[in-house]
Amino acid sequence: MAAVAPPSDRRRDAGPAVLSAHPSLVGRDAELAVLQRFLVDAAPGGVLLTGPLGVGRTRLLREAVRLARDLGRRTVLVTGTGPDVPLGPLAHVVPPVPGEADRFVLLQHALAALRGDRDRPVIAVDDAHRLDDLTCSVLEQLLLAGDATVVATERSDHARVDRLRTLGDDVRPLAIRPLADADTDRLLHGMLGGDVEARTAQRLRELAQGTPLFLREIVRAGHETGRLTRDSGPWRWDGPMEPPPRLGSFVLAGLGADERAVLEQLVAGVPGAGYGGAGELVRRELIRIDRAGRAEVPPFVAAVVAGADRAEPEVPAARAPGDRPDPVAAAIAANRDLDHAGAERIARHALADDRDGAAHLELIEALRWQDRGAELPPLLDAAARRVRTGDGPARLALTRALLARRAGEPALAAAEAALAGAGRAAPASPAAPEGLAVAADPGGSRDSPAAVTAVLEAAARLDGVALARTVRPSTGPHSRTAAGPAPGDNGPDGRPEAVPGDDPGAGGSAARREPPPAGQDLPGGRWAALAAAARAGRLAAAGRPAEALATVAGVRSDPDTGDRAEPALTRLLLVDAELSALRVAGRPEELERAAEDAHRHNLAAPGWAGDAWIAWHRGRAALVRGDLDAAGRHLAEARAGTSDRDPMGLAADCTATLALVLVLTGERDRARELLDGLPEGAPPAATAAVVRARTWLQAADTSGAAPVRALLAEARSAASRGDLVTEVVLLHDVARLGRPDRVVDRLAAVAARCRSPLLQLFAAHATAAARAGTAAGARLDRVAADLAVAGARLDAADVAAAAAAAHHRAGERRRSASSAARATELAGTCGARTPALDRLVRPRLTTREREIAEIAAEGASNAEVARRLVLSVRTVETHLAHAYAKLGIGGRAGLPTALPAPDRPG
Repeated sequence: MAAVAPPSDRRRDAGPAVLSAHPSLVGRDAELAVLQRFLVDAAPGGVLLTGPLGVGRTRLLREAVRLARDLGRRTVLVTGTGPDVPLGPLAHVVPPVPGEADRFVLLQHALAALRGDRDRPVIAVDDAHRLDDLTCSVLEQLLLAGDATVVATERSDHARVDRLRTLGDDVRPLAIRPLADADTDRLLHGMLGGDVEARTAQRLRELAQGTPLFLREIVRAGHETGRLTRDSGPWRWDGPMEPPPRLGSFVLAGLGADERAVLEQLVAGVPGAGYGGAGELVRRELIRIDRAGRAEVPPFVAAVVAGADRAEPEVPAARAPGDRPDPVAAAIAANRDLDHAGAERIARHALADDRDGAAHLELIEALRWQDRGAELPPLLDAAARRVRTGDGPARLALTRALLARRAGEPALAAAEAALAGAGRAAPASPAAPEGLAVAADPGGSRDSPAAVTAVLEAAARLDGVALARTVRPSTGPHSRTAAGPAPGDNGPDGRPEAVPGDDPGAGGSAARREPPPAGQDLPGGRWAALAAAARAGRLAAAGRPAEALATVAGVRSDPDTGDRAEPALTRLLLVDAELSALRVAGRPEELERAAEDAHRHNLAAPGWAGDAWIAWHRGRAALVRGDLDAAGRHLAEARAGTSDRDPMGLAADCTATLALVLVLTGERDRARELLDGLPEGAPPAATAAVVRARTWLQAADTSGAAPVRALLAEARSAASRGDLVTEVVLLHDVARLGRPDRVVDRLAAVAARCRSPLLQLFAAHATAAARAGTAAGARLDRVAADLAVAGARLDAADVAAAAAAAHHRAGERRRSASSAARATELAGTCGARTPALDRLVRPRLTTREREIAEIAAEGASNAEVARRLVLSVRTVETHLAHAYAKLGIGGRAGLPTALPAPDRPG
C-alpha cells in the first residue's frame, strides 16, 4: 500500500500519466477481441468503429494498428482532414501525379500505391466522417476488390461514410459505448497514479458520463487550476467542477443560433421550451429524447452550457401560515437534505427577526456540520437567551456534547452540564425516561423529555458508553457518566476491576443495573429515531448485535422521516450501529454489502462531513475481514476528510486505525510518523485505537516482545464504560501478542456475557493457547477454521500460526507444517505481517527437495521434472513425498502457497 501524506502536505503532483498523450486503454476487452479475431483472420473487409465524441475511437484504432503490426501486417494510417482537398489524407503514401490529372487518373494512381506487391494492407482511418469523396472512392474500390483490410472510426453523429456502410457484410460496424462506472474508476486511477476520494470519483463519473476524453480533460484542468490535489493519500477535488473552456468550445462547435437557444432553454428548465432545431442536437447526441418524448440534456453538456453553479441559491419558498416566506422552514429543509452551506445562508437571513431562537438553532446545526466550532460560542449564548421552551435546550446540549468530543473531552459530561444549566434535569438513565423531569419549564413542549433522553443516548454513544453500563443523573460538569462493574467482576488481569474516580466520599456507590430490553423504554415523537440509533450502537458495543440490528430495522421501517430531529446525526449513528453490529456478529458478507450500501446512499447526498464517517466505517469493515489494501484506502480517505471537516472528532481514530493497518502491512516508519503526529488527548472512544496502534508498533519493533500493560489498562477503561466489544478486542490483542495467560479468564467471562459468536471465538483462542498439551494445536486449528468462516481472516492467520507453534512443541512436525501453510495462505490473502506470523517455524527443505518442488509448483509433471533434472521418476516422487510431509500438504496442488517465501517461484 502506498505511503500516505499528512493532511498538511497538499500537492499538485499529478504525475506523468495524466498528461500522457496515450492514456491507458481500459474497459475495451470485448472490442479488442473482435478486432483481434478480424485481423488474425486476415480476411478482406472492414470494421467501422462508431461512437460519440470522446468515447475513445481513436485510442482503440491505435490499438488495432499495434495488433496488426504484431501480426506482421503492413499498416497505413489515414486521418480525415476535410472535404476540400482530394486525396489529402493519403498524401503521405500516394506519390504526387505530375501535371494536372482528372479524377479517374488520381483514383487509379492511389489504388496502385496502396495495393503494392505485398500482402493485403491494413488501412487504419481515423475520423472517416471527415474524408473527402475521392478518398472514400479509393477505400470503396479496395474493399470491393478484397485488396485491403480497413479499420475506420466515425462519430455517430455524422454520416459522411454512408458509402462504406452500404457495402453490407464487407464492412461491419462496431459501436463503442461510454465506459461503465467501474472502468471509469480504473481509468481515473491510471491517469492519476493513485486512489481517488469516493466523492471526487463520483462527481467525475457523473460529469464525464463514461467518456474518456471528457474525463481526461476535466482531470487535466483540475490539475492545472489546483482544484485537484492529493491530500493525505487520495486525490480530492475542491470547489466547483466544470468542463474546461477548450473542451466546451469543441463540444458546441458548429451549432447555429437556434440550436444554441434550444439547448440553453432546456438546460435552464424553461417550461414549454420549443424543440425547433432539436433534430441536429439529437443527431450530435447533445440531447436525448426519452420514450415519453421529453428532452434530456446529458450532465456534461449541461455543464458546458450552464458553466459552474456559482450563484448562491435563493431562499426556498417554504410557506408558513399566512402564506409568508418562512426562511426557518427552508433552513430546516436544507439541513435535513445535508445542504449545510445552504442552510447557513438561509438561516443568516432570519437572525435579525429571530425571537424564539429557531433561526439560531438551524444556523448552529449548519455550522456544526461544517466544523466551524470557533464561530459557535456567541451563537450558543444568543440562542440560549432566546430558547426557553420545547426541545431547543436539548439541541444546544447536543451541540455542546459534539464540541466536547471534537476537543477530546467526554461528550456525555458536557451534555449533562448543559442540560443542568438550562434547567433540565437529566433522567436517572437513558434506560429510564419515566424518571425524567423537565424543571423550570412548566409550559414546555411534550418533546422535551424525549429530546433530553435522545441527547443523552447520543452523547453516551459518542463516548463509547455501552448499554451494559447506565448513565447516572446529572449532578454538574464533573458528574460520573457510567456506573461501575457488577460486584465480583474481575479486570483483564484477574484482579477486581476498579473504575477510575470511584470514591465513596465523592457521591454514591458504584452500582450496576441490568440493561433493559432493547427498545421498550425509547421515546416517541421526532426524537425517537436519534434515540433508537444511539441505543442500537450501545447495544452493539455491549455485544448484543441481534438486538442492535432489530433496533436499526425498526427505525428504517418507520415511514415518517420528514420531521426527525437531528437527521444528519441520526443517519450517521444508524450506519455506526448497523456496521458495528454486523462486525460483532461475524457476518462478513452482510457487513461488506451494508458498508457499500451506506457508501452509495451517502453519495446520493451533497458532499458533507459524513463522507469521512462513512469512509472510516468502510475502512474498519475491511480491516475486520483482513482486506488491508482496501482498509488503507478507505482510512486514508477518511483521514483526509477529517483534515477539512471533523465535527464528530474522528481524526485521532482515523489516524490511529490507519497506523495499525500500516504496521500490519510492514510500513512501520510511516505508522510511527502518523502516531507521533497525534496531538495530546483524544475522545474517550478513540483511545483504544491509539493504544492498539502503539502496542502493535512496539510488537513489530521488538519481534513480539512489546509490553501489554497499555492494552490491559485500556481494556479496564472499556469495561468501565460497559463497552464489552472493545474490551474483548483489546484482550484478544494480548493473546495474539503471545500472552494468553494474562487474559484467558477475563476474556472467557466477558465473551460469555456477549451474544456474539465472533467474540466467543476470540475467547476460545485464548483458552486453547493458554493450555499446554498435545491437544492444544488441534483446538487452535479448529478456532482458526471457524474464524476464517466468520470472515476474520487476519485473526485466523494468527491463530493458525499459534497452532503451528503448538504442534511443533508437541513434536507433530507434519501438523505443524500444515498449520503454518494455512497461516501463510491466510496472511497472503491479507497482505499482512504480524509477530505471530514472523515467529512461524518454517519448514526446511533440502536443496534437491526445494529444486524439485519449485518445478512441480509451476505445473510440471513428475516425468517432466525428471527429464529436466536428469533424474528417475521414482527419485522425483520420493523427494516430493518428503517435501509434502515437511510442508504439511497432501499433494502438488498445495505447493504454490505452502512453499516458504524464499523458495516460492516467481
